[in-house]
Amino acid sequence: MKYSKMGILLLTGSLIMFGGCDEKREISFELDTAGETTYNGQPADSVQVTGQEKILVYVCGAVSMPGVIEVDADSRVVDVIALAGGMTADADETYLNLAGRLDDGEKIYVPTREEVLQWESQEQAQSLININTATSDRLCELSGIGESKAADIIAYREKNGPFETAEDIMKVPGIKLSLYEKIADKICVK
Repeated sequence: MKYSKMGILLLTGSLIMFGGCDEKREISFELDTAGETTYNGQPADSVQVTGQEKILVYVCGAVSMPGVIEVDADSRVVDVIALAGGMTADADETYLNLAGRLDDGEKIYVPTREEVLQWESQEQAQSLININTATSDRLCELSGIGESKAADIIAYREKNGPFETAEDIMKVPGIKLSLYEKIADKICVK
């Protein structure tokens, strides 16, 4: 059976219109050696259009409708968040990579701005050196503090009790304002 150019256009339009515009498909029509029209290498009258592979993703946190969502395998994080009703007003919109690819069974957690601030402050607190409890080795990690100054810090806190503020480290002989300014953002007392 031979198709005219008009038939091919009608077939193409039908596939696009009824095949779903939301799915990406490569369509190629050709005439084979016998003059028959083919669709991606198959006879045009026997083509069955199939959908893309689907995956399940769990979306939770600061989204309007948390839950398990079925999406096309080539969907992105932004797509699944949109299907979950979008982010809530308190969501941290910059925390996730919205262009990230998805895997079947993946969990996407959208945090609030408050949660992200808490995580960042906990992370920072864990990286600070507590001058009231730090060992000599730990104190030596600070720029400008060698073994002898670390020993002086430990001796001072053992004699005078714990430092009440980070600035109190300047009470230790040999630690001046210039050294304190170098280490101020790396030390804590609690």
